[in-house]
Amino acid sequence: MYGETWRSEGPWPVFDRTRDLSKLKVPILSAGNWMDSEVHFPGNLAAFERSSSRWKFLEIHTGNHIASYYEPAQTERQLIFFDYFLKGKTDNGLEATPRIDLLIRRGTNNSYRVEESWPPQDTIYTSLYLAPDEALSFDEFAASSEDDAISSAGLTGKDLFQSAPLKDFEILGYPNLDLAVSTDAKDMDIFIYFCHRLD
Repeated sequence: MYGETWRSEGPWPVFDRTRDLSKLKVPILSAGNWMDSEVHFPGNLAAFERSSSRWKFLEIHTGNHIASYYEPAQTERQLIFFDYFLKGKTDNGLEATPRIDLLIRRGTNNSYRVEESWPPQDTIYTSLYLAPDEALSFDEFAASSEDDAISSAGLTGKDLFQSAPLKDFEILGYPNLDLAVSTDAKDMDIFIYFCHRLD
């Protein structure tokens, strides 16, 4: 699509320069899936945050990538939205529908929670750092020598960074990780998972 620029920078910087999401003024019903964190979900959030639409709704669910959209509550939400804007049924309850409705996962218990803004107003941005001995720490760590580097074997390599036990908190949104990496292969894929281990 954009040749070497795409390959060297990845998709998001290119999209940021070529797509001005603030020009979106049409009604938006953005339904995202917590489990689709690689591509689609960040797009859901970016469009919701940056669009200028007066009528925008964000609904976040979990589960199967496709099946969730066909559950009765989801199809009803979609019909209300489309009936309001495409059929002019302005008395169908859309105006009372929460603008931001998030499915919150706590282990195997799921429940929806309405928020007034995205990101939520009480968000506290928190940094974690990869540290020696495969530690995940709230204390900033900066590599000082090559001994601090981590080497992994190609297709079979994996590294697990683990923190000390955490207090009860909620991860809501889109965590990101900044890494400085190198390889002697033609390319590399890195998959990052942030999870709660139950030992």
